[in-house]
Amino acid sequence: MKRQESLRIRAREVGSALAESAWFAYAAILALELKRVWGIWNIPQSQLPVLPENISGLDAVELGCGTAYVSAWLARGGARVVAVDLTRAQLDTARRCQETFDLHFPLIEANGECVPLADASFDLVVSEYGASLWCDPELWVREAARLFRADCTRSKYTPKADTFVVSPGNARKALEAFLKGAKTQLLIYDPKISDKGMLRILHERAKAGVEIKIIGSVGGRAQFNVQKLAGTRLHTRTIIRDRRRAFVGSQSLRAEELDSRRELGLIVQDARVVKTLVGTFESDWVTADAGKPPAVPKAPEVEGEPVAVSVKDAEKAVQVFTKELNPIATSVKQAVRKAVAKAGEDVLNDDDIKDTMKKVVKSAVKEAVKEAVKDAKEAQVARASRRRR
Repeated sequence: MKRQESLRIRAREVGSALAESAWFAYAAILALELKRVWGIWNIPQSQLPVLPENISGLDAVELGCGTAYVSAWLARGGARVVAVDLTRAQLDTARRCQETFDLHFPLIEANGECVPLADASFDLVVSEYGASLWCDPELWVREAARLFRADCTRSKYTPKADTFVVSPGNARKALEAFLKGAKTQLLIYDPKISDKGMLRILHERAKAGVEIKIIGSVGGRAQFNVQKLAGTRLHTRTIIRDRRRAFVGSQSLRAEELDSRRELGLIVQDARVVKTLVGTFESDWVTADAGKPPAVPKAPEVEGEPVAVSVKDAEKAVQVFTKELNPIATSVKQAVRKAVAKAGEDVLNDDDIKDTMKKVVKSAVKEAVKEAVKDAKEAQVARASRRRR
């Protein structure tokens, strides 16, 4: 941190020195495009075409702009430019150039490692010297990526393979066909399924006997099993069909992501890949199910009156449950030993697997206890009814 702060101070000192009249003259020459070159070797743009041929109408930002001569090139080419630099003296020189040549664009005093501009705001992000020399490369490059707006030209693309799913090109057609081809099962990860056409197909498949499980959410009423993965932000969009083929991509089954936004996905049928996806889904499904709060059983009633359970009866029930759970614990230990022997001891170091195992066992024990409580209460109700007779 001390070294970085020292570099920043040095950058300001160098910037202040370069802002004298001699530097202004050199900056003016560059801004006029009389000498449009790159780097310390002065390689011409014609030999090193860093900038695209047509920049008219693009939103551009220069990080560590100095006197902003690169920004001046962009502005003269028709781009909408924002220039950013940490050194005030450099920006003062840039303003003198703007006034001299009547070429104006925003100048922002800020660090290239933390730019006060919104995500995905620019079609072109450039740094010739400033940020690339004086900023932490991991930080400023990450910041440049944050500012960059991908697919800015919205070039039309027609996929050449049906297994390459591109929105808005072939996404709707490909995914409709993929869903309609399901014969036995669909396992789906999707944060929010809301497209009417896709929902209609899913309902049709469900009526035809296809088992449908969805981790995520569904708009409207669903005729299939839907669960949320508690505590986890669901990002993946995945559809596994009949345990043989799978779609993995960025398209949710929503109209915007199918028909408007540029999204990508692949349909795969590699057996090992699909098997891994199925295993992951089933593990997540168990985790989601185990995370649900158990239903609180209502006290049984006899002829409209609740049955009271004495403290003595409750203590007896606890003793019975404790005694019955001992063999369950032994069985669980044996099952875990077999699983580890089969999968290898590395699974013991996987926190996700251990967490899932705990939740599965906990859920199973809860179900067993609920059934035992239900049986005990039914027996108690039967005894009470016999006494009344």
